[in-house]
Amino acid sequence: MKTSLLLTAAAALQIASAQYDDEQPRQLRGERGLVDAPASASAKAGKSGSAKADKVAGDAKAEKYSKAAKPFKSKAAKSAKSKSAKDSSASGSGSGGAKSAKILGKSAKSADGSSAKAEKEAPFAKSSKSTKSSKSKINDRVNELEDEFPILGSLVIQTVVDQYVEKDNTSIRIQGLVAEVIGEVTGCSGQDDLQTEYSQGVTKSEMVQLCVTKCEEVLEDCTIFRMEEATNADDEISFSCQFHNENSIAAQFPVENPVSSDTNLTEAAFYRYSVFHKGDELPEFQGCDVPVGDAAAGAALCTVARYLKDNGFYGGEWTGAISEAVCTPILDSLSSDFEDYILPSLQCTLEAQMEGKADLANCLQCLINAGATCHSGSICDEDNTVTKTCGDYCPSSTEYPDCVSKTQTALLCQAGAKPVFNSQMQLGSCLNADVPGFPEQYLADKGNGDYKCLN
Repeated sequence: MKTSLLLTAAAALQIASAQYDDEQPRQLRGERGLVDAPASASAKAGKSGSAKADKVAGDAKAEKYSKAAKPFKSKAAKSAKSKSAKDSSASGSGSGGAKSAKILGKSAKSADGSSAKAEKEAPFAKSSKSTKSSKSKINDRVNELEDEFPILGSLVIQTVVDQYVEKDNTSIRIQGLVAEVIGEVTGCSGQDDLQTEYSQGVTKSEMVQLCVTKCEEVLEDCTIFRMEEATNADDEISFSCQFHNENSIAAQFPVENPVSSDTNLTEAAFYRYSVFHKGDELPEFQGCDVPVGDAAAGAALCTVARYLKDNGFYGGEWTGAISEAVCTPILDSLSSDFEDYILPSLQCTLEAQMEGKADLANCLQCLINAGATCHSGSICDEDNTVTKTCGDYCPSSTEYPDCVSKTQTALLCQAGAKPVFNSQMQLGSCLNADVPGFPEQYLADKGNGDYKCLN
């Protein structure tokens, strides 16, 4: 993580489902064509019955037979539903033949109606088969995930997943001086993260189910997890979940997804962050209230210019790119945190330079290149960047021990600044100060205070 506020001053100083709806009408038109054909055959059967009835007209036996035609024709109607026109022996009177044709016509209509209804329901029958197939695929995928993550056991069902609310564009930080002074990571955070590889092809919804399963079934009292979605240069995605509960000494903060990768040590090109919680959320991150990013250069440059002006190093008007008109609103906007934690380092390093014992511009540039993380060792340990890595330009611990301490505080303030996570940068977010909402003021009680090395 680049310590942008103090450090970017160096650069400034150096430069002065539509398919189904379309298919359905065609299916219905087709079914009508199929039903119309049997109806026509039935009509022909009716005519045949009428011709035979005319042939035996006036015959008393035929008249008797004609009286029996109705029940016989009723059977013919039933036969029409199964598309059987084979019983054409309806030999009765002319009126009986006409009635036969009429009844057969009704049978054809009935067959048309029931066939149409069956065909109309066919898409839904297909949909049912499709649903069963879809469920089968889902079950197969669940089995695959359970095989890939055997430590989780059986995955929880969707109703359990739905209990977790996603807060998008949000991340969580546990690292920093607070965790170091406690000596442990609390509230599920000490458990191993759950991670996937780019090559596994796990989707976000699948990862949510996996992480909820670990939170619910594996970890004790887990109610919160942060999901990190990393995308590499080939647009492949991997996931990582970090787990917490309501007692975790951790703080959450807003981000602007997608977030730029802040190191060359990772394959990811950018990240997306979100927090899932069941119940209460974690405390909001507070942080050192100082400018970061592009705003840092102007603040540092104007601060040094004002110091030089106040101490008589500028003669006449304070003009140019850092004129008093430009710098006054910038300096007036700076909070007391800037005055408390940043300004002392700039002043003492400049004073050491005036004595030939330091080079402010090169000191700051060296610290930029060295970088810093949320682990305080690179800033506070014996082999720290101020006196070791950048010892040729920054004040030495033997001649200017107080200035070294002030510079370490400035770096811790910058690392613990209010987070700015967006597509250009990741700045701040380290827990280097006590956070309102934590059960104790750990740095005040067990450390040396906010933004102060512990040793």
